[in-house]
Amino acid sequence: MKKNYNQLNNNPIEIIYILGAGHCGSTILNLCLDRHTSVFGASEIITLNRKSPGWSGDNNILSQPFWSKVNNVMYKDYGEKLDEVAFNLSASSPSHKQDIKQNKAALESILSVSEKKIICDASKNAKRLDALLASNLFRVHVIYLVRDGRAIVHAYRRKYGSWWPGLFNLISTDRAARRLMNKFGADNWLTVRYEDFASDLKGTLLKICNFTQIKFETEMLYPDTSKFNGIGGNRLIKYPVEGIKLDDAWKTEMPDMVRALTNITVSSFNRRHGY
Repeated sequence: MKKNYNQLNNNPIEIIYILGAGHCGSTILNLCLDRHTSVFGASEIITLNRKSPGWSGDNNILSQPFWSKVNNVMYKDYGEKLDEVAFNLSASSPSHKQDIKQNKAALESILSVSEKKIICDASKNAKRLDALLASNLFRVHVIYLVRDGRAIVHAYRRKYGSWWPGLFNLISTDRAARRLMNKFGADNWLTVRYEDFASDLKGTLLKICNFTQIKFETEMLYPDTSKFNGIGGNRLIKYPVEGIKLDDAWKTEMPDMVRALTNITVSSFNRRHGY
């Protein structure tokens, strides 16, 4: 028997949502949280179906055993498939109400197959977060993961050959974060600095566990990609994690002229977050 979407309000799904600019360290944080016995690290689930149904980037997700099972459970329970879900949520979409319900059904199916209780969503997208926070179908804990603006800009410049995309992503994400905190209140927000996470992994994870009201587990200190079923994230998920090291390459690789300009353009962000 198909479940009725009208019943979805009864048990809101608990989500740990990671918001941040690109290259902020969300992939490794998601891997750490995925090691918790109650948390499924979905990573960048927003990328599923973005370009083509069933695909995330160049990966056919539904061909993977875990996601194939999720797809079958969702179809059995709701009569809809995973590749029909709009994870790239927007409150301005004409189908927004239906999209929200489909997301709830999809996340319920993921938790059912993974046998976990909490979803870690590292989509980092402010519009998706806005929609989740506004819905009573979800109970959202927001981790705002920030990193020295100079490091963000340098990471984008190193990857794309231009510092502008990194600066735009950094500033627009921070503006959206402040807008959402004002809109929904900051009680369910925790700002975490990548540098603190990298230098004091246990202390930062203890803080996150206290914030999300889950018990700290030692396994969280040892992120593992071998059995990871999350979607998206950087190339880190394809290789074993040998350790978490602070990446401060910007200090030696950034040319003096670029550094001087970057210092000026990210100064407000850096002061706001203690850099």
